[in-house]
Amino acid sequence: MNYTELGTFSPMSFSSNNCRRRCKSFKKNFDTSFLHAIWAGIAGYFISLSFLYPKNRKALRLLGILIPAVLHGMYDSFGWSLIGLFISYLGAVLLIVYLQRAKDFQNKLLP
Repeated sequence: MNYTELGTFSPMSFSSNNCRRRCKSFKKNFDTSFLHAIWAGIAGYFISLSFLYPKNRKALRLLGILIPAVLHGMYDSFGWSLIGLFISYLGAVLLIVYLQRAKDFQNKLLP
């Protein structure tokens, strides 16, 4: 184990490759925290609807699990490409649309 693996400062820790790796790691950790919150919000939205509308409980819970799981899997597959960026924006837009159209969705679920 060398000094850079321990997280201490050494002349090697200031190399350009190491700096790029650390910056990319910080950005990825920072971004994925918000993406996980967005995906959890989507899951929570559909799971909470499943408690309000027991007739559609299974379908709503399935959506609450599948939509974030598919977005998460696609983001993990495409990562830092433009497709990964599009998927992260898609998740945020979906959550915003779901929250803005909550009344419309609830009216459609009523018998």
